Amino acid sequence: MGSNSQKEIFLFAGPNGSGKSTIVNEFMLEEKCPAYYICPDNNLDEKLKNNKEIYIKAMQLAELQRYRAVAESKSFSFESVFSTFEKLDFLRFVKTQGYIITAIYIVTQNPKINIRRIQERVLHGGHDVPRNKIVSRYYKSLKLVCDCMNVADNFFLFDNSEEKPAKPQLVLEKHKSLIKVNPEYNNLGWLKKYLKKIL
Repeated sequence: MGSNSQKEIFLFAGPNGSGKSTIVNEFMLEEKCPAYYICPDNNLDEKLKNNKEIYIKAMQLAELQRYRAVAESKSFSFESVFSTFEKLDFLRFVKTQGYIITAIYIVTQNPKINIRRIQERVLHGGHDVPRNKIVSRYYKSLKLVCDCMNVADNFFLFDNSEEKPAKPQLVLEKHKSLIKVNPEYNNLGWLKKYLKKIL
């Protein structure tokens, strides 16, 4: 993280079930990102997360919290599936407000992995996401990955397909205009069509 005078935003992005929350927790424990964390899940009781109407209200509250933080020049972290242009527009807006943006994008190689993880999460009391939405958001999110990278000052892309134990692999990183592909990651083929704008 930068100096205390520099306003920062950390975005943890990626499709449902990619493992964003796990990586957020790691960053928080190691104090690698702003401690003020805005997430719809934090605005409601765990038992109510499967109530669509209540969850929409929690998402709306999280949006208000983000804009309020920007108005107050606060640094903060937030999480998003990043499957619509709304979050991209938000990043472009905060850039005009003098924020440094760091985006950590977490994805798997196949939405079937995400479906399975969400099913396991539900078995342990977590909130559900309909299978068709998991799949559609997976591809919509990947289509925006280059746009996310372009607007961010710092960008890290992780492949979080491995399980038991989960071991996110760094695919590439970007700092300002310099993009560096991890030479140890040897499975770039499945991502190339989504990264063709920058590779």
